Amino acid sequence: MKSRYLPDTSRAHPVKRAWRAYYFETDLIAAPEVHFDGQASATGYFFLSFQVASQALSDARQKDKNAGATEVWSQAKIIVVPLAVALQLSLRKSQREAVNNGIKFNTYNDIVPAQEGVDDAKALDTSPNPGKWEQKGRVPLFYIPELRLSDGREPRYFNQQDLLKEWESQHPTAPPPKIQIVEMGDLFRTAVKSNHWDSLKNLAILPVAESNQVARQLVKEGSLPTYNFNKVFLVGSAQG
Repeated sequence: MKSRYLPDTSRAHPVKRAWRAYYFETDLIAAPEVHFDGQASATGYFFLSFQVASQALSDARQKDKNAGATEVWSQAKIIVVPLAVALQLSLRKSQREAVNNGIKFNTYNDIVPAQEGVDDAKALDTSPNPGKWEQKGRVPLFYIPELRLSDGREPRYFNQQDLLKEWESQHPTAPPPKIQIVEMGDLFRTAVKSNHWDSLKNLAILPVAESNQVARQLVKEGSLPTYNFNKVFLVGSAQG
């Protein structure tokens, strides 16, 4: 799908890879679920970790059960979507129709990293506010400027461990240089505002091995649905 918010996926860019983000969808309506904030907007979530997505779905089901409400989460399931879709939606708000009441809402989307990456970022961040990595929608990417893959691209990782593993495989006797961190959304917003996609074309955003394996298995077990950009299923907030 072409988008004015992300480059054409037929071109080389760092999210053109066979890996995914996770989100919730119901069997009956084939629309992503978003959380109503009680005002005039709602937020959907994409998860980079299958474990985090599973826990979030379990928590939502338990909260709904404890509230004595109809189990709107009982038919929800975790599916996968290309990261390019998650990024496209996280960079802007969009008006979408709630299929369960026909009302249109402004919707926002956050990408949720694994806690491992958040903890790594807080430990490495030397700024006065390392706690900023706990904010919703902030996804840390870790890199060493001198590091290159065999194809010449510059890798970005979702945690420190994967980055150091690649460094050690290439430089087994050399200590790693200082690890740098960039926020994924900021990286793409800068490219959008400046219309300077060439700054990203040599980057490779590499998935966590465990999550990539699970995503491939989920795709293998069922057909990959088409993400519904126009409609959502509105639920009460399961946050907090």
